[in-house]
Amino acid sequence: MPQPLSVAVFICLERQPTAGREVKWWERFAEAASHYPDRVDLTIYFLGEKRQTLEVAANVRYQLLPPQFSTHSLEMMCQGAGMTDVAPLHCALQHY
Repeated sequence: MPQPLSVAVFICLERQPTAGREVKWWERFAEAASHYPDRVDLTIYFLGEKRQTLEVAANVRYQLLPPQFSTHSLEMMCQGAGMTDVAPLHCALQHY
């Protein structure tokens, strides 16, 4: 049997209970992928307060990474839609 397809996605938005539709869409995608452990191994990177791994299933996980340059630090960017990372690159992802 072939190895599962390994997929990693970086979503530069914060995963939180009040997150918007893009975060929710990826959560639903992860839920669907969890039903196919022999076909896909999925890691979704979201922003979070601290670095941590949340296991969704044996083949699906969320990696939370603190932002490099958060919109929370820019008062003019406060619009109520949640935090994002405006850095051009996230250093934690350079190793992948």
